[in-house]
Amino acid sequence: PLIALTATATPQVIEDIKEQLQLPDLKLHKKSFYRPNIAYNVGYAEDKFYEVAKLLKSAEETAIIYVRSRNATTEIAGYLQSQGYKAEAFHGGMKQVAKKKKLEGWLQNKFRIMVATTAFGMGIDKPDVRHVIHLNLPENLESYFQEAGRAGRDDKYAEATVITNKSDIPVLENQFLARLPSIPEIKEVYKKVLAYFRIAYGEGEQKVFNFNFNLFCKQYHFNIHKTYAALQILERCAILKLSEEFQKRTLVKFEVFPGTLNSYLTHQPEVSEFTKTILRTYGGVFENLTAINLASLAEKSNISETEALHLLQKLEKDEIIEFEYAQHDASVTFLVPREDERTLIPHLRFIEQYLQHKKEKIAQVLDYIANKESCRSKQLLTYFGEQEIEDCGLCSVCTRKKTGKLTRELMNIIYFEIIKMLRNTEKSSRDLVTQLPFAEEHILEVLRLLLEKNKIKRTPTNSYKIN
Repeated sequence: PLIALTATATPQVIEDIKEQLQLPDLKLHKKSFYRPNIAYNVGYAEDKFYEVAKLLKSAEETAIIYVRSRNATTEIAGYLQSQGYKAEAFHGGMKQVAKKKKLEGWLQNKFRIMVATTAFGMGIDKPDVRHVIHLNLPENLESYFQEAGRAGRDDKYAEATVITNKSDIPVLENQFLARLPSIPEIKEVYKKVLAYFRIAYGEGEQKVFNFNFNLFCKQYHFNIHKTYAALQILERCAILKLSEEFQKRTLVKFEVFPGTLNSYLTHQPEVSEFTKTILRTYGGVFENLTAINLASLAEKSNISETEALHLLQKLEKDEIIEFEYAQHDASVTFLVPREDERTLIPHLRFIEQYLQHKKEKIAQVLDYIANKESCRSKQLLTYFGEQEIEDCGLCSVCTRKKTGKLTRELMNIIYFEIIKMLRNTEKSSRDLVTQLPFAEEHILEVLRLLLEKNKIKRTPTNSYKIN
């Protein structure tokens, strides 16, 4: 007997599993994904820090706040600490001992709020999580649903909230869609990688080559992110195989205070400019182990990679930095002989489907964020293939229906009230919500409309003014 298990599978994924395992007649046992105690919310806020603090109504409520970057974990945890909350940061760059200590502290309620990247979550089962908050848009609805599902496992009321604003959509598109290679780009990467290793037509099968990926991209003026994605797609097609070293990164963290570092650099001029290049190039290097591109740093500093490595080793020896060097060369193994475009032809349909699938995943996230009419719980359950679902009555769409829609008449009233308030002085969304006698969601909706029509504009300090 064979059993296949998965936590969150769409109907398409279930069909793929059946096809891959060659089990057309399997018995499918599927429990509903419905969580009647979770309110799925989407909130709009220019000042996300303030909005988080507002959502955490009590310092005694347990919460997970998900962010995209390691730097953001420490920044937001620090802000919440300054507001009186017991919060800590958690991310993949931390040492295992530190991760274990943070996890144990959170599970034992020594502190209640964990600000984390998606490195936090697998195997986490704390029943009293009242809030799961996402401050960045997720890559897909499967990962979002899994992370949101860490709320309310004691079956008591809990909230899963995405806090978004206008800048999130281009960020999501840049992080995921803009890095997807087109089929012509994949073909070009394959063509150049064959030329790079001088593989003759009909040869190359099972040949292994050391691969300096950064040098390859530099030689052919390729975008690093798109090129790596193209190689991963070629690997999915079983055309080549990348070694594990492709996943390893060179990491740096400064172990001294900025003042101590400045004093050190005054007496060590040979590392001064190189160190300043690191500081100019990478943020958060005093807080976290940060991935660096050695080849890029060397080029910016007008030195060789070997010289750059020696300078980093000196900084490590002098106890200025913590340094983890991915010292093994990456390698690529060619799994089929070179046949140029004929190698790719059998895989073109799969590649097209794969790229389209990636784009659809992003579109589904954007649909979830933009939805203002359908129950959010129903929207998520429909995505996972469930039907005949009742509205949850808890989510931000359902509660909005209870408070009443934003009518054209009410919109016009709020519109003119906002314009009147902004005539004399700049105001933040927080000021407007506090000072105007209307529902917060209605005020924020009208602000969005005013921005779209260029009637107002946002200042660098996240306030609004007449345009």
